[in-house]
Amino acid sequence: MQFTFPWPYSPGEWFAFCAAALTVAIGLALVGLALAAARRAGPGMAAALPGGLLAGLGVVPVLFAQPLLYLALAAAWLAAALAEAATALAAGGGTGGRWLRVLAALVLGLVPGAYAVGLLG
Repeated sequence: MQFTFPWPYSPGEWFAFCAAALTVAIGLALVGLALAAARRAGPGMAAALPGGLLAGLGVVPVLFAQPLLYLALAAAWLAAALAEAATALAAGGGTGGRWLRVLAALVLGLVPGAYAVGLLG
């Protein structure tokens, strides 16, 4: 069986590919933070599980370039944006940094979602 890396062809697919690659980078950064915190015996181990999930969820669309996989990535980021916005509102409005995370999660969810449903060509 031969595997060739599926390079994106259209601008929409490049945007979705970049969102997936950024998801992998964020996941690996969270895993790295958890490893560094484990060496110091700190409470950072809580970042290991979400970091691994993000890295794994992001690498699959990068490797296989299927619209349904990009749709799963979009659903995960949009659910994360909804959860972050709900916790911000429950905390009394939150800070600017929290709303910036909501905006980033929305963008990382809408881009691959728009490509997967055909809005971004």
